[in-house]
Amino acid sequence: MRRRFALAMSSVLIVALFIAGIGVALTFRSQVQSQSVHQLGIEAEALASHIDVTRGAVLQVIKTAASLSGAVVVPVNVNTLSIRGTLPPPLVPGILDNQLFIDGGGQAGIYKDVAYAAIFVDQHINQFVTRPSILVITRSIPPLGKSISFLLVVIVAAIIVGLIVAGILSARFARYLRRFVGATQRISEGNFSARVESRLDQIEEFQDLERAINSMATRLEEAQENQSQFLISISHDLKTPLTSISGYAEAIIDGAIDPESGARRIEGASQRLSRLIQDLLDLAKLQANTFSLSIRQVSSTEIIDAALSHIGQRVEGSEVHLSVDVKEESLEVPLEIDPDRLIQILTNILNNAYKFARSEVLFVSTVTSRTLKIQIRDDGPGIPAAIRDRLFIEPIGSGDHRGREGGSGYGLLIAERLSKSMGATIKVEETSTEGTSISISIPVLSSSHFKY
Repeated sequence: MRRRFALAMSSVLIVALFIAGIGVALTFRSQVQSQSVHQLGIEAEALASHIDVTRGAVLQVIKTAASLSGAVVVPVNVNTLSIRGTLPPPLVPGILDNQLFIDGGGQAGIYKDVAYAAIFVDQHINQFVTRPSILVITRSIPPLGKSISFLLVVIVAAIIVGLIVAGILSARFARYLRRFVGATQRISEGNFSARVESRLDQIEEFQDLERAINSMATRLEEAQENQSQFLISISHDLKTPLTSISGYAEAIIDGAIDPESGARRIEGASQRLSRLIQDLLDLAKLQANTFSLSIRQVSSTEIIDAALSHIGQRVEGSEVHLSVDVKEESLEVPLEIDPDRLIQILTNILNNAYKFARSEVLFVSTVTSRTLKIQIRDDGPGIPAAIRDRLFIEPIGSGDHRGREGGSGYGLLIAERLSKSMGATIKVEETSTEGTSISISIPVLSSSHFKY
């Protein structure tokens, strides 16, 4: 991995340097050519205007002083528009525009890596005679091959430096990644207590990765612990009714109990076992996102009546009193939910309140901020703070309370997940007295969109 990483970095560096270098060389050469042509044109005009360039000695001095590769005065025949002398190599007469001889103008350009400038002058033969001529000066431009050679030297040096830096960086990255790979491998083998050792000298992105892996390991460790507790709880909850069924069956066989009474006890235990299994199936479907909902528009009155009817049958004839405080504004409120599931949620909460209540269960419904809020309170012993935070995370079994049937705690788990899937929220509220208060808030549908 380290070698591949270093090779990849080096390859990217080489390609980038080569492309950038070629671009710089071509751009620089183009600028040099343009500047050379422009400068030679200015120099040619200055020489033709201020210096007697008709003498060979003067031209030699000018050539040396101005770093010219060629500087000559070539006579021309104005009548035939032909050059009567030799141009500085590698120039040839064909590159010059004969019209400049007629107009007395000049010309500048590039020819075979040579910048040149030619301007019309009158060459003084003696004091009385002049001859039409052109002053031609040239300056060599370094060929592209030399620039490329220099560029290659720079690229090779940069590659060497880049390879060294890539090697150092890849070694450093490899050390970091080995720590991450080691920790994740231990986690994948089931050691959820494994953590990536924290190092302050690593780059910020690796610190983020370290925190993410450690956070994942922590969550997996908690999930494993919850799963273990869940399995223990399931085993206990399943064992209780099964033991009851087995015990009463043996008592009937031995004749230690009236068969009819024993059968009723077995029926009650089997019904509890059936409810527990159904709760587990519902919970598994919710966790696997395969639980089906039938969302439709309903009235809040339909939901409230169904929930109160169910709990009313349970508390009838018992020592627990059901108090109902349904505000008028909470009646006929339009909702868009699965009514059966919402009734199931309220029933689960009401059943729990009944199990723990000493003497009263209070049902309150109000509407605030386009939300139907239903509160269910009991005057039981309340929920300890340590358990309250886990009430909707893991099953908290209740056991029997004052002779009434206890529960497994799965009902509240199912209620929380169903509420979340329908856009409602459920929570445990603080109370000023003993007891427990659980509320569920359901979004209210706009009345303009509601159809009974």
